[in-house]
Amino acid sequence: MTDLLSCLGLWLANYLIHSSLFIAGVVLLERWRFARSAGLREILWRAALLGGLFSSTYCTSMAIDSRSNTPSWTLGQVLSVAGGRMETTPVVEMYSNIEAGSSKYRSSKPDLSYAYAERASLRLTKLLAFVAFIGAFINLMRLIKLGRSARAKLENRMEVSSEELLVIQRNADRTFVSRPKLSIATCLDGPISIPNGEIVVPAWFFKSLSDSQRRAVYAHELAHQYRYDPIWLIFLHLMNAVLWIQPLNKLVRRRLVHCAELQADAMAAQIVSDSRLLAESLLICAEKIVATPNLAFGSTFSSRSDTMKGGLMERIDSLLEGPSVVTSGRLTAARWATVSFMLIAALLMPGCNVDSEVAYRSGESVSVTKQGDGKKGDVTIRRANLFVNLTHSGSLKLNADNNDVESLEKHGRFVLKESQGKTKRLYSITTDELGNLKRSYSLNGNETVIDQEVKDWFSSSLSKIVHETDF
Repeated sequence: MTDLLSCLGLWLANYLIHSSLFIAGVVLLERWRFARSAGLREILWRAALLGGLFSSTYCTSMAIDSRSNTPSWTLGQVLSVAGGRMETTPVVEMYSNIEAGSSKYRSSKPDLSYAYAERASLRLTKLLAFVAFIGAFINLMRLIKLGRSARAKLENRMEVSSEELLVIQRNADRTFVSRPKLSIATCLDGPISIPNGEIVVPAWFFKSLSDSQRRAVYAHELAHQYRYDPIWLIFLHLMNAVLWIQPLNKLVRRRLVHCAELQADAMAAQIVSDSRLLAESLLICAEKIVATPNLAFGSTFSSRSDTMKGGLMERIDSLLEGPSVVTSGRLTAARWATVSFMLIAALLMPGCNVDSEVAYRSGESVSVTKQGDGKKGDVTIRRANLFVNLTHSGSLKLNADNNDVESLEKHGRFVLKESQGKTKRLYSITTDELGNLKRSYSLNGNETVIDQEVKDWFSSSLSKIVHETDF
């Protein structure tokens, strides 16, 4: 598998399988409430996102490596089973059955259903890669356009100084950013944190919130900055744009964004030591977010999707009940356990492959005919964009390596024709009265000198014919 498009298509097929299995597993764990805290759920969702990338890359690399013994079914085998024709022989293992002692010509036309299935699978993987590439290009252009639009909207923001923000940073147990920036933008309807470490608030922020409520919002946005949530959000948007062919990635993005909000709420509640104050601020901000959506590239204090889908109520209930904080030791253990599971899953998870050698060798027919006394023989191979015909009259003897003619009966003739695309080759060998071999070669109808390149082509073609047909 050396074709780049085929390799990409095979990786996408493996990615669709693996990522779907990972995501389905996390959905079941959430439904069965094995992971109740937001921190553990976030680790699982990140593992589902990255695990599909890692395991599919590993399985694809093992499938491409012809020296590996990775047990996996090819897509052609799957299609053959679906068609009820698994009992077929790969083309690379087919040998023509020549009936010895017969004076008539015999023809062998083996069952090529498996080979056809492999060729169809190869075309399918290429089509998958091509469609995925076109869609990814369109989505990336759209994402770049959204990014430029967001940047244009924030160009007119005005930076303001806030002692409250600096106080919150000093009171926190950890250093979030070296010196947080605070800006006001009229285009926003809610506070956001952007990737450059800046907190941007709307124009109504200082009028509608009290001093204590503003401190709660600052603590929440600083928590986003400490957790690098704005950068993670950009990565999630890129994943959805490039790997749009996996629709479940949208679910992963929504769940990760929600877990990030719950985590930021828990950290902010610890900083301000008042969960109810943070819940009040959350409600006030949610009421304001009704006119326009927030920018897609910033982690938000609350969002319209959050409000509409019930995530807001879960956050408020969590704050009123007291946010559950998982100790760093348990989170570290969960991370190591998740990484170990990903490594094991990459080794054991099923993968798919396409036997490109069989696919390329699958043609309309492979015919071998031979006279019982060995005086005459004919080999015809028809494949995609390839036609090979070898004929000889008179007893023929090849060398030990089966890549050249050693001797030919007096007045005998050996002809090898090959047509591949627009290239047509003809190599002929005849003998004179003394039995000496006379060779000639023509390319596209023009006789050409037999140089080393021609010799290499002839040796390679003859040895392949002998190997594939046992001629």
